[in-house]
Amino acid sequence: MVTGALDIAPLQPYCGEPSVGCWIGSASNSALLSWTVNQDGNWTALPGLARTNITLAETFGLTSASLGGDFSLKIGMAITAEAYSGREYITIGDQTGIRYIPTTAAVDFQGPMLLTLQVAPVPEPGTYAMLLAGLGLLGAIALRRRF
Repeated sequence: MVTGALDIAPLQPYCGEPSVGCWIGSASNSALLSWTVNQDGNWTALPGLARTNITLAETFGLTSASLGGDFSLKIGMAITAEAYSGREYITIGDQTGIRYIPTTAAVDFQGPMLLTLQVAPVPEPGTYAMLLAGLGLLGAIALRRRF
């Protein structure tokens, strides 16, 4: 799950007055989940997750196509959060005052990260031998009943 919050402080009602200059703050965040597979020395990027300006919790899942043979899996995660405060410049007479208006941004990967690999079973050679022996025995029984 990826969660995020953006909180940009609103401008004050007096920001339009001639003696006041106001700049609203800005906030952004992003989350990136990438994964690549290495088979026979060749790295292949699989479709990942890229989200920006996250303001809620989001659960996600990623699935790849079937892979055959041996492979290595590399998972990468990156998050960024940037916030710039707003400002008010108030001029009273020959004095100028600056007030910074707080702005926040946050992002995080949360909860359990679960990696599930579904592996198709490959029978052992002994399993094939037992299957052939059983089929042979059934064939012998069926042949004996005929005569």
